[in-house]
Amino acid sequence: MNRVSIVLSRMGAPFVTEANTRSSGPQDFTAVRLYDGVCASLSHDGQHVACFTPDNQLIEVPTRTGETKTLTHDQLNRVAAQWFSNDTRLAFVGSEQGHGQRVYFQDVGGGRARAITPEGASFYGKPSPDGKQFAVAMGVDYKTLIFPVDGGDPHPVRVAPFSRCRTLHHRSRSFGSSATDC
Repeated sequence: MNRVSIVLSRMGAPFVTEANTRSSGPQDFTAVRLYDGVCASLSHDGQHVACFTPDNQLIEVPTRTGETKTLTHDQLNRVAAQWFSNDTRLAFVGSEQGHGQRVYFQDVGGGRARAITPEGASFYGKPSPDGKQFAVAMGVDYKTLIFPVDGGDPHPVRVAPFSRCRTLHHRSRSFGSSATDC
C-alpha cells in the first residue's frame, strides 16, 4: 500500500511524496515537485496548493493531474494565503502599492478579489469553520478583530485578562482558542 502526502519545503515549494508502507523495513519515499515558485497553503481536501507566480498572482496548483489555474489578475502584493474549509475560496493578505496590508477573499471560481479589512492587517488570521467570519490581528498592537466575510462591522474578540485565567484551552467552536476557568 502506498501513502501519499503533500510537503511544503522550507522555501515554500510543494512536493507530493509517496511512501511504500508494505515494507517492514525503511520506507521508500518518492517526491514530485509540483511548482517551482513559492506556495502558501494546501487545500483541506489535499487536491490543490495555493501558490504565487513570479509576478505575485495567486494560482491554484493541482496535487494530482490537472491544469494550474490563475486566480487573480491584479497589481496586489501578496504575502500569505490560506484556504477556507470548503476549498472554494481563499483568503490572502496583500497590499496595493503605497498602502498597508489588508485581508482579501478570492473565490476559486473566478471574479475579483475583495478586501474585507481596512489597512493594517497582519498575516495572523483564520477563517471560521463555516466560512462566514475571519479573525485577524490588526495594527501594531495586533488586536484581534472578527470581520464578517460578506460585509459589516468587525467586532473585537472578548478575552478575559490573563491574570484571572487559570487555563487556556485550544478547542473552540469558532476560531481555535478559548479561555476557561476565568
